[in-house]
This record gives sequence, structure tokens and C-alpha cells, in this order.
Amino acid sequence: MQDYTAQLIDVMSEKFGLPAEAFAEGTFEDIGFDSLALIELSLTIQKRFGVRLDEGDLRPEQTPAEAAAVLAAACERVVS
Repeated sequence: MQDYTAQLIDVMSEKFGLPAEAFAEGTFEDIGFDSLALIELSLTIQKRFGVRLDEGDLRPEQTPAEAAAVLAAACERVVS
């Protein structure tokens, strides 16, 4: 099984110019991500992983690890 958390953190670090450590703990809201940042992240995920996340799949109260679980499920649906 792939480590989607590490991959997602790499994507976020690259996209938003923050060190990986910024995503280690807390929620997107704690990090300072608003709804626009989450939309940008969703579009980046679509480009990078070839999966489309539905509106609301990424939420401010999620942690990056929880978002990675959403990403993993989306990737599974594509493979299945």
C-alpha cells in the first residue's frame, strides 16, 4: 500500500511553499488553509494523481492524514 500521507504532504509543501513539518500535526484550518486553498489542493491532487475529489471531500477540520485516506480511497476507485 502506498504512503499517501507522505505523498500528499510532499504535494502540499511544493504547492504552498511550506515545510513538510507544517503539515505534521493539526488540521488544515490550524495550518491556515481556507476553502480556496483546499480547492487549489484538490485541483493539484487531480493533476498529480489522476483522481477527482468531490466537492467537500477536503474540509478545513481534516488533518492531512485524514485527507490522505480520502485520496487513497479515490485512487482505489480508479484502480478497481
